[in-house]
Amino acid sequence: MRTPLNAVTGIAAELRAKRDTPPSAEHVAILSSASDDLRGLVDDLVDLSAIGSGGLRVTPAPGEPVAEIRHAVERQRPAARAKGLTLEMRVGEGVPEHAEIARLRLRQAVGNLVSNAVAYTDRGAVRVHLERGAGDLLDVVVEDTGPGRHPSRSWQSSSASTSVSTSPLVL
Repeated sequence: MRTPLNAVTGIAAELRAKRDTPPSAEHVAILSSASDDLRGLVDDLVDLSAIGSGGLRVTPAPGEPVAEIRHAVERQRPAARAKGLTLEMRVGEGVPEHAEIARLRLRQAVGNLVSNAVAYTDRGAVRVHLERGAGDLLDVVVEDTGPGRHPSRSWQSSSASTSVSTSPLVL
């Protein structure tokens, strides 16, 4: 819930600082999308409380994983720009344009990884790489030039990676 909320408050702060200029279409689109995502997360919390101990049900639907991931990355661009960071996204060969995905969960997972990378990187870059994984997997790798972790906590890498199935792509 913090990622879409951070996007809303970050863009709102940028707009407030630029009172003498009209809001850009990019900023308005990010605010709108982050609001929709936040509403979806709140809906999920309400559903969870109604379900009780049954857990969260994720229903994949036909979607565009690259577009959803790009959306999650672009939502972090204002924060990266404010810190002087380069934010890059690269899509490898064979990454499917269409797949069964849990759109909100995919955006949430990638958004959290990119948001954390931007938050803990003071200079340099945050890079998101999408690659076709083994079988029906899509590998999403988020790398940054941040300080990393102490070797004693090496299991908590400053670079994060996740693999998800594209048939159906479920997080």
